[in-house]
Amino acid sequence: MLADTPEDETEEPLFDPAWSRPANSYGTFRRGKDTEAIDKRLEERGFAEDALSGGGFEFSALRSCEVDPPDCEAIVDGTFTGIEVTELVEGTTLAQAREALRRSTSDVLPRLHLREYREWTREDFLAEVQALIKKKNLGNWKGGAYQRHMLVIHTDEMTLGPGQVKRFLDGEQFAFGFFSDVVVVLSYDPHTQTPPAFRLVSNRAQRPI
Repeated sequence: MLADTPEDETEEPLFDPAWSRPANSYGTFRRGKDTEAIDKRLEERGFAEDALSGGGFEFSALRSCEVDPPDCEAIVDGTFTGIEVTELVEGTTLAQAREALRRSTSDVLPRLHLREYREWTREDFLAEVQALIKKKNLGNWKGGAYQRHMLVIHTDEMTLGPGQVKRFLDGEQFAFGFFSDVVVVLSYDPHTQTPPAFRLVSNRAQRPI
């Protein structure tokens, strides 16, 4: 079961490249450590904003943290909240993009038209989501005394459209551990003109997980 989110009954084809926006792990890369650090903070804050707005949270004062974890913080539903951002991405695809960047002479590499992409099964997707939650369950957060701890999992996988992700998550519960909220967010969807977001349901497992 999914937490309450706006209904999206739109069916989409299994693979639609228009779902993906350029700024993602294997879309646009920029050279230089300083530029990469700035771009990473902006990207993380963008994913957090997409998750908060798409997930139906009331929020304000969203900003990037200078030292992480967490990556961002905000007032969410009236509560001071730390927000950690991570990505679900298929390793082979990411490796292809990094190799293309290594061979490129340009400072900016446009989105790749990849010949290979992963066909995610429900079992593999759910296992990967739980693995990411467990990986981020460190609890060694810096910064403020957060009253709420949120994990945002962004994915831009080519075969993980909003309808597919909704079907995979339907009826599922996860061990949240340290986190009070976990949200899976996709890139901007031209069909709905929003970034689809899915609030996961906790099985109320206690730490550690």
